[in-house]
Amino acid sequence: MPFQRQGVRPVGRGDLGISDDNLVLIVQLVVQAARRTRRRLYARGVTFDENKITIELHKEIVRIIRRRGFYHLAFMLEASLNNPDGELGKVDGRIDLQVVFAEWLRPEEYYFGVECKRLRPGDSGTFRYYVDAGVGKFADGTYAPGHPAGMLVGYLMADAEGAVMDELSRRVSSKYPGAVPLNGWPDKSYRDADIVAGDVPRAAGQPINILHTVVRMHG
Repeated sequence: MPFQRQGVRPVGRGDLGISDDNLVLIVQLVVQAARRTRRRLYARGVTFDENKITIELHKEIVRIIRRRGFYHLAFMLEASLNNPDGELGKVDGRIDLQVVFAEWLRPEEYYFGVECKRLRPGDSGTFRYYVDAGVGKFADGTYAPGHPAGMLVGYLMADAEGAVMDELSRRVSSKYPGAVPLNGWPDKSYRDADIVAGDVPRAAGQPINILHTVVRMHG
């Protein structure tokens, strides 16, 4: 199920949404920054550790935002999710990237959540971890509680010849009964990236529509 147009209202609760224009901008920033990150890491011979990739991805996003003058949004790295009604002395969790727009005055609630995981074709463990620790934390409400939408970025570590999305769709449907099969995102195609979306049931409340942005991180 594709993302639905919901005007310019912020994410944060089930009755709020994110505009198509803002969503497209987030995708474009992530895809462009991922391409630059891959080139930078390869040029320096750096081991492609998941955390290092995300740190460099964030740096590239910030560079693009500054260069293009996008002062109405910010990507925050390793953002704490600190629910004021949560357990005493503990944060609910941390998400890799938290996108906040200037008009959203309560970033602890109004944000667009982005989590990043590696995917290596032939390594079932990376797919299982993506679904369990990535999709799972959106499904159980750790990430983006009450939000209608969120994003997972998959770092594709080897060429898969198009089989990755089928594998993800199969695993998500198997793990979360009632999940909508992943479908192509209606925006234009992107070089070095494949994008699909689908609803996943949540432990409480309405399903969340997760945008899966799989970006090339191999040579």
